Amino acid sequence: MSLNSTDIETTDFSWNPKTGCFHRCKYCYARKKANHWLRKIYLANEHIVESKRHGNPEEDPFWPRFWKDRLSDPKKVLKNFRSRNPNLPLGSAMIFTVDMGDLFGPWVPEEWVNDILDVTKQYKQHIFQFLTKSPQTLKKYKFPRNAWVGTTVTKPDDLIRINILATQCEASTKYVYFEPLLGDIFPENEFLLPTLTFLDWMIVGAMTGSGRKKHFPKVKWVNNVIDAARTYQIPLFIKDNLLFLDDEPTGIEKIQEFPIVKNEAGASLKKREVRT
Repeated sequence: MSLNSTDIETTDFSWNPKTGCFHRCKYCYARKKANHWLRKIYLANEHIVESKRHGNPEEDPFWPRFWKDRLSDPKKVLKNFRSRNPNLPLGSAMIFTVDMGDLFGPWVPEEWVNDILDVTKQYKQHIFQFLTKSPQTLKKYKFPRNAWVGTTVTKPDDLIRINILATQCEASTKYVYFEPLLGDIFPENEFLLPTLTFLDWMIVGAMTGSGRKKHFPKVKWVNNVIDAARTYQIPLFIKDNLLFLDDEPTGIEKIQEFPIVKNEAGASLKKREVRT
């Protein structure tokens, strides 16, 4: 089973029916895990992406792989489960889908993605959270209402991804993950462009692991993201890894909000709530 409880505050479970990625992010925790304690498990799966990219899939555990036997895992959520998200009813969960790779990388077969989206449609009581660094591929897919779709922005050079998410993704709930925050995304009120009114959620976090202290974001950078969220009245989640550095408080405000949850008709099930 690949439905695992997680310490990630913005979700309840991680689910990986697809693993691996061709992005070469230096801070990638998933690649490190794949190359260490998950190596033998991943290399045993021969259902891999066919690609002419440099490398040998037989020796690379992070080569994109599909796990068809994991597609039924969402049924394992108990009927009395209580989500971290106070806007969800009993028995519903937030499921971060594919945190061990990028499901929407341009190298991923559409068949794999559609198989996973079919499962999303089957379990309407849950929220399936999708995140990608390749939002340009999202236009290929029709997302059910219980699919929350986001993109990662770590530095100003990534801002184009927000525009792509706005114009090329038809998901009813869209969000941006500013983690790890590696630059000043919205300096001097520049958050007025691009307009963020379409967003339903913003999440901000720091780098974890060995590079955490060296690449810890400036408080001003975080506050500028907060200002942008408040200007557009977007629910904002400041992850716990921003609140302390070497056990010392950073002075960053603890804001941990979840977005509204929409039913099949598009109406809100609950108003936005703050969780602290």
